[in-house]
Amino acid sequence: MPLGIYIHIPFCQSKCHYCDFVSYAGKDLYQPRYRDALIKEIQLRTQSLPFDYPKTFSSLFFGGGTPSHIPPQDILAILHQIFDCYSPVEKCEITLEANPESLDSLDKLICYKEAGINRLSIGAQSFDEGLLKRMNRPHLSEDIRQAVKRAHEAGFQNLSLDLIFGYPTQTLSQWQDSLEKALQCEPYHISLYGLTVEGDVPLEHQLESGQLSLPDEEIPISMYEYAMNRLHKAGFHHYEISNWSLPNYPCQHNLNYWKYGDYLGFGVNAHSYFQGRRYWNLDTLESYLEAMQGDHLPVAGEERLQGKELMAEYCMVTLRLREGIQKSVFQNLFQNDILDVFGSVFQPYLEMGCLEINPVSISLTSKGILISDALFADLLAED
Repeated sequence: MPLGIYIHIPFCQSKCHYCDFVSYAGKDLYQPRYRDALIKEIQLRTQSLPFDYPKTFSSLFFGGGTPSHIPPQDILAILHQIFDCYSPVEKCEITLEANPESLDSLDKLICYKEAGINRLSIGAQSFDEGLLKRMNRPHLSEDIRQAVKRAHEAGFQNLSLDLIFGYPTQTLSQWQDSLEKALQCEPYHISLYGLTVEGDVPLEHQLESGQLSLPDEEIPISMYEYAMNRLHKAGFHHYEISNWSLPNYPCQHNLNYWKYGDYLGFGVNAHSYFQGRRYWNLDTLESYLEAMQGDHLPVAGEERLQGKELMAEYCMVTLRLREGIQKSVFQNLFQNDILDVFGSVFQPYLEMGCLEINPVSISLTSKGILISDALFADLLAED
């Protein structure tokens, strides 16, 4: 099977108050060194693959951070190295994550398009000016509209927008307005993320000090339910818990993750899953760059899940898809009937109307999506 390839670009114009990803504002001087280190890692990791492994890829994803924050020439240099080492399949999906303020020139977007990037994922997050400011986002709502306009002019069709719901002070009417304005941009894909507060981030300190407070649980649920109904009416297919697309435009890269395909990750803190082995890179910019001065891969750790733990993680990941777990695929992978293994976990959720089980598949219902975290926790806790 072709690989998915992920490339982590950790540089940003500013750090969002909710973000706990490995990303940095104010370290742009490291960009040339990081580009060269990435190119070297791609070469080294390719050499470490089994000799007979087909070096083809079906998707490539530049994530971050803000990949569009670094010079386009650096993106092109990294792409060139990937194409030197791996061959894209027909209709390969190549995605670049971008913030609106960094898509400030039509020439830049044309450069991306001509280099082979065929999908943009734009981090809008909200169209409410006050909320963008509280998030410490570096753009205004008009920047989103202008970025989308330039992307269309450059010939990009496969365009995705990200939005966040459940942020402190965010109201249902603000959320509805942002969703309407996102639809007016005519994207082919929309990702909606419920706020999670993790790690040592400014938002956590604001919550602890009482400056802000999280909304009541009913508010983000109402936001999510509204989005499900509105996007359905707009012709979007709800193919994964947080993702909607027009027909034939789901994110192929993320589908590979959710279907447990092999993928290689390059860059600081990038994760890989290859032939049953999961491994991850060093998680600070300095340690990654120092490691890449030698001729050794910057791997920080690895694991190989086995037995019921592996089966539980497979179920947890695959249930995120609306199509759910295909029973025959589970049987072929693990030589076990899924209901023999996890039937006792599924039963109470089936009785509550949160799961649908038929002869072919097991999937979450719309009601089940809202309590999916509880089901996933029960799967992982199963001995």
